[in-house]
Amino acid sequence: MNQQIDGYKNVLWELTWKLELFTHIVPVPMAIYFSGVTGNLVGIKEIMMTIFTGGLAGTLMVLMGIAWRTYILKKLFRSYDGFLEKGGTEKKILMKLKTKIINHPFHEGRMIVFRWCFGVPLTHILFILFYKVKPEAHQSIPFLLLYIVPVSYISYILISERVLQKILTNDSFKNLPPLKNKALSMNYFRRLLISFLSVAIMPFCVLGYLMYAMDKGFLKVSHPFLHIGIIGVSMFVPIMVVSYVMAGSLRSGIDKVTHTLKRVSLGDFSERLAVASNDEFGMQAKTLNDIILKLSQMYTEIKDLNQNLERKVEQRTAELKESLEHVKKLKFQQDGDYFLTSLLLKPLGKNEIKSDKVKIDFLIKQKKEFEFKNRVFEIGGDLCLSHSIKLKGKPYIIFI
Repeated sequence: MNQQIDGYKNVLWELTWKLELFTHIVPVPMAIYFSGVTGNLVGIKEIMMTIFTGGLAGTLMVLMGIAWRTYILKKLFRSYDGFLEKGGTEKKILMKLKTKIINHPFHEGRMIVFRWCFGVPLTHILFILFYKVKPEAHQSIPFLLLYIVPVSYISYILISERVLQKILTNDSFKNLPPLKNKALSMNYFRRLLISFLSVAIMPFCVLGYLMYAMDKGFLKVSHPFLHIGIIGVSMFVPIMVVSYVMAGSLRSGIDKVTHTLKRVSLGDFSERLAVASNDEFGMQAKTLNDIILKLSQMYTEIKDLNQNLERKVEQRTAELKESLEHVKKLKFQQDGDYFLTSLLLKPLGKNEIKSDKVKIDFLIKQKKEFEFKNRVFEIGGDLCLSHSIKLKGKPYIIFI
């Protein structure tokens, strides 16, 4: 069943304030410090001009990002609303929408790279237009971009994924896989590698440019220990932020798996993991869902077998009882026939002799014994009889 999801305004607001807050906590202060150190600013006018041009370019960067994000999310949510209005029955459309949601964090990462690559040169262009050319400042552009772009790129991806995964847990998307070969992915080795390198490269960028500038004679560094301390602090903040975001991403995936396994251990096979990414956790969710589905099918089959087995045992027992009753009836009839036969044979086996000299007794043990009406009888092929007869006036005794 397809459900309504939160409007794009809620998602846009949460995504925007988290991403822009990160930008203004980590990259922007780093860029200001870098520009202040490498720009060799002289006088209040240069400082104010740098603040003005940087603020103007930064505002354009933020507006550009928000406008682009608004357009993409609005288009995405309109597609989903249109899908619901048409009945919402075709899974392929939902799979396309899910793929776009999974891909959006990577587009956010690319967009922030573009924004910095656009905003930093624009700041220097505005500085030249409104003030003057300053080579020692302009030559720091590659170092500055290398200083802030990697950490912004990986952080935007991780933060966006955390926000958008809430949408992918909706029942409409939860059990659907993304389109093959269409969903972007980044395995956790690459994520950890980029996160580590994005932080590790920062001091090399600052120190590298300072060495380059001093070699060219652009600037002389005063109070070096102060700058070492600032560089240390500037590294500590992004390390904490990136570590927190990365740990949150890992913890979220592990917690979801743990919760699902607990539900399954309690016998709830209806629980499913949302395939909310195309990385290791996404593959794990898909595999675990397949396992839960097979366990559910096996449980249902075993339950049906147990129920059917009990019913079959009862049915078989009833059939055996019926057969036994039938056998008892047949045996009663058979014993009755034996009894009648024995009664018919009994008159034939009489001992009827009349003699003072001869005495005959019968001892008969028949082959078959049977019980009829609580009495024991015998029947068989043995027969004894004796009679007194006269032949031509003489008495004789005959016995068989």
